[in-house]
Amino acid sequence: MDTAAFRADLDLIPESLGRLADALDAGLAGLDRLALLGASRVLVVGMGSSRYAADVV
Repeated sequence: MDTAAFRADLDLIPESLGRLADALDAGLAGLDRLALLGASRVLVVGMGSSRYAADVV
């Protein structure tokens, strides 16, 4: 494992989640269709640093 690259991934989490929040506020494409599909939840999964980001979301 490249610990420097892992740290760089971790450092990007706040910015990435901020962009995701902005996209959701702007009406993320397809998000409005979840209710039509009967979806009451969205499952977010990941490995490594993505897993920790998924926990936050």
